[in-house]
Amino acid sequence: MKKELQAELRSLDSRVCLTSDIWTSSQDLGYMVVSAHYIDAAFKIKKKIIWFKQLEYPHSGYAIEEELLRCLTDWEIRENIFTLTLDNASNNTTACELLVTDCKYDLMFGGDHLHVRCCAHILNILVQDGMRTIHSAIKMIRELLKHIDSSPSRLQAFNSIANGKGVASKAGVYLDVPTRWNSTYKMIREASDYKAVLNAYASKYLEVCPSEEEWMKAEAICEFLKAFEDLTLLFQPT
Repeated sequence: MKKELQAELRSLDSRVCLTSDIWTSSQDLGYMVVSAHYIDAAFKIKKKIIWFKQLEYPHSGYAIEEELLRCLTDWEIRENIFTLTLDNASNNTTACELLVTDCKYDLMFGGDHLHVRCCAHILNILVQDGMRTIHSAIKMIRELLKHIDSSPSRLQAFNSIANGKGVASKAGVYLDVPTRWNSTYKMIREASDYKAVLNAYASKYLEVCPSEEEWMKAEAICEFLKAFEDLTLLFQPT
């Protein structure tokens, strides 16, 4: 299988665009993936994962470039690359600069257009910058959800109210990760669907509950974030 794909990549009339990402597993191990994107002889867009390796720490620009070079050498496609899409982290910028230096004469335009910055990551940075204000606007709703999620008996009480209002019960409430805006979007969206249940729960078990103004802000934030969620999903297939 690898030999056939390798032969296909090397025989292309056009060049190959690469995307790469690094993430940490639940076991705190770092991994790198490299995908090849190209147009085949039948003029169909193809995407193939060609590299998936554990990447030792630290994930410096030098370490990333070294692993990318291993990938290019192993697949014998060093002279076939057009662009490399990476997140906007400084170590990725360093890796691309090193790659241009080492492969300058193999790259188109001397590597001037090698580094393509990930649009989804740029979008994430943009939205995350505005989340500092958004998080304070939905603080009461988040605290209410935390209260319900803090014990099985409280979740049971929440579901009892939901059943009484003819609303489907839940195995658990969704809490966001403050550093991930899309999780905040999901939390607000689900909370809005259970607005009546949450207000009834807060009135019965807490001294305060989200005001109508806070719910209106949450719904406006949800609508605002949906546009960015849709754009992010649009980028994902690429």
